[in-house]
Amino acid sequence: MASEIITGARCRFAVPGVGVMAYASGVTGGEQITWSPVDVLGMLKVFEHVATAYTANLTAAIFRRVDKSIKQIGIMPKYGNDGKDILTSGALSIIIEDILTGKIIAKGIGVRVSENRFDIAARGVVSTNLTFICQQLMDEAEVSA
Repeated sequence: MASEIITGARCRFAVPGVGVMAYASGVTGGEQITWSPVDVLGMLKVFEHVATAYTANLTAAIFRRVDKSIKQIGIMPKYGNDGKDILTSGALSIIIEDILTGKIIAKGIGVRVSENRFDIAARGVVSTNLTFICQQLMDEAEVSA
């Protein structure tokens, strides 16, 4: 019987609609809710905290493949037409799936690449390190697989 603990060996990182990309060696993600205090005249303590912002992000280290840059496979737009290609590019979805159960454990929607970096080291595998911004990052409680 398989363990109920999810491990990196059980997870697949994918960008639906892009097709085969590369293998990810690490993916991190998170959500943040900004709570702002409501201060009322005549009160020393905070009256209430209200949600004023929601942000989500993902990062991924992807092994670089020959002739498969993230611009070639459509994850990041090319800087074309004096930057207009970036302004008119569409958003992506990203999923992290447990391959043993087939369940999606995380899904990013409205995803765009905000940073593309690479890492080349002697005796190392070249990686592309991506930072994504997301409109929403959902976990299995919010995703129906």
